[in-house]
This record gives sequence, structure tokens and C-alpha cells, in this order.
Amino acid sequence: MAKKKNSKKDGEAPGDAKNRKALAKEQKRLRQEHKANQKRLKEQQKKQRGNKERLHDEEDIEELIKKIDQDRAAVNAVVIQNASQPVPRAHGSFTVLPNQDILMFGGERYDGQRVQVFGDLHRWNFDKNEWRQITSPLMPKSRCSHQAVFYNDHVYIFGGEFSTFYQFFHFKDLWKFCVKTSVWTKLEVANATEVPQARSGHRIALWRNMLLVFGGFHDTTRETRYFNDLHIYFFNDNKCGEEK
Repeated sequence: MAKKKNSKKDGEAPGDAKNRKALAKEQKRLRQEHKANQKRLKEQQKKQRGNKERLHDEEDIEELIKKIDQDRAAVNAVVIQNASQPVPRAHGSFTVLPNQDILMFGGERYDGQRVQVFGDLHRWNFDKNEWRQITSPLMPKSRCSHQAVFYNDHVYIFGGEFSTFYQFFHFKDLWKFCVKTSVWTKLEVANATEVPQARSGHRIALWRNMLLVFGGFHDTTRETRYFNDLHIYFFNDNKCGEEK
């Protein structure tokens, strides 16, 4: 009859073999974990190098905005024309008008390669399911994450951002669009120093004859600041104030 092979080494105390196997198993696990960490580190370094290259390849965001303004300079009159449904987008503004038409402005779209920010204005007739695009010589710069509200035959728009994959440019301008004449007007607030800081992602609400602006954020790519302030725009006086 064959003898059972004894795996215990000479001189080992009871339980030593079990401990030795456990130690070998733990060492193997640590080697595998170290290898996995090294792989993740290399992938992160590769991604960071790629990000730096993409940032270097991106055109300066202020130059991009200037080019858009130059393209718009060719428009010398308000043009309203039938249009197909606007391309898919996010973070634009949808404002319901008293006659149930919807005014859509701006927004952004990411196709996996680049960010496209829109500055187009469309009006949708609910009953007829018809879209019309409105182009004007004077209108807000392309933006997304702004806010809009209807008051006294006008749609008011405040703030928002123009962004690329790595860069942000935030706005603090206030505009109004007349739904009767289709004309934009940039409002120069009487007390300009009280206008809220440039921001996007904020919220606005209409209360009586006042426009309330709350919160939002400002991203410089190096740091992001989140706001917790409440500002009031008084329509009748064309002035701003902060509620403290």
C-alpha cells in the first residue's frame, strides 16, 4: 500500500504548513494588486497627457466667441423663417408664452469629440407644430445653462456660459426679447456695480415686478465657485439689489 505524501517540512511545528500557504497566498494577492495599481497609474498618466494635448490644441475661448460675433455681423435685419426641428441639445431655455408658443434659445451639445454651444432662437407654434427661426443683428452671444422668464410681452435672459471641452466663459448680461416685434435689447442696468457676478446653472423666478436670481456657479478650470446668494432685479427701476 502506497504511503500518503507528507507535505510538512522537517522540523515544522503543527500549523506551520497552513500558515506558510496563507502567507504565500497573501503575497500573491499583493503582487496582483500592485500590478493592477501600476496599470491604472499608467492609464491615468496617459489620459492626463492626452488631456494636456487636447487643451493645447483648443483655440482660446475668447477668440472663438469673437469669431461667432463676426459671423453674426453679416445680419443687418430681423429675419423670421420657417425651420425644421432644432438639433438635439441640453441646457437651453424653453419659455412658454401666453399664447402657448414656446421660445427656445441656446443650449449645448457634446458629440463625444467636442462641445458645440448654440446661439440660435426658435419659436414653436404648439397648435400647428411649426418651428420658426428668428435671426437678429443684435442678440445674446451663444450660451447654455442660462435662465429665461416671461414678463410683460418680453422674455428676459440672464447669465449662462460658453464652454469648450476644457474652458468656460461665464456671462452676467441681461437681455430682453420682445415677442411682438422679435427684437432683442441688451439692458444696461442703472446701478451696474450691483449686477450679480457672472454665472451659470443659477435659477431665476418672477415675483410681482421683480426678477429673482439665486445660486449658480463660476468655473475657471482651476477652481469652481458655487454661489448661495439671492439678487433682485426691479423691472420698474431697472436696478439690481442683493438680499442679505
